Amino acid sequence: KLERGQKLAIVGANGIGKSTLIKTLLNIVPKLEGEVELGHEVDVAYFAQDQLDYLAPKATMLENVMQLNQHLSIGQARSMLGAFLFKGDDVFKPLNVLSGGEKNRVGLCCLLAKKANTLILDEPTNHLDMQSIDILAESLSVFEGTVLFVSHNSSFIDDVATHILGLNARGQTLLVEGDLERFEAKAAQVEFCWN
Repeated sequence: KLERGQKLAIVGANGIGKSTLIKTLLNIVPKLEGEVELGHEVDVAYFAQDQLDYLAPKATMLENVMQLNQHLSIGQARSMLGAFLFKGDDVFKPLNVLSGGEKNRVGLCCLLAKKANTLILDEPTNHLDMQSIDILAESLSVFEGTVLFVSHNSSFIDDVATHILGLNARGQTLLVEGDLERFEAKAAQVEFCWN
């Protein structure tokens, strides 16, 4: 159960099923068993590892952001892009001329433009430089909604997460409130091998 305002990091070894878990929660992958129930008025926005497949490569950064929220003014959309380090005429560049990191930043900006109250992010720090990771961490830490994310970046996890869910190869889970240090201490205490 994930409560409103919680920020849950999912951790575990590569290939353990973290992305599959997220996709199952979103009904992208069929459930093998169990139920997924969204709370009252939960509005979910999803950032996939292949997020760029969901954007318009020939459209500009500004057009991509505005397509996801018809209520944004040009000024608001430019301000959002500015928060992700896109200044001036840069916002008129089409996505297909951007670097991988720049495209990822546009994708994250598009996610936030949706104004959802629940964000689900799968490896959002991939291809980002340290400054962009810090900006994203700050944005998510002040975000008042709920965040569920997969990451291997320990400083990003510590900056954002209020809770950590570990998965392991034996099909076990461990949920701990707090940062990675507290999670690792609890994992050692209960002999939970997660990485």
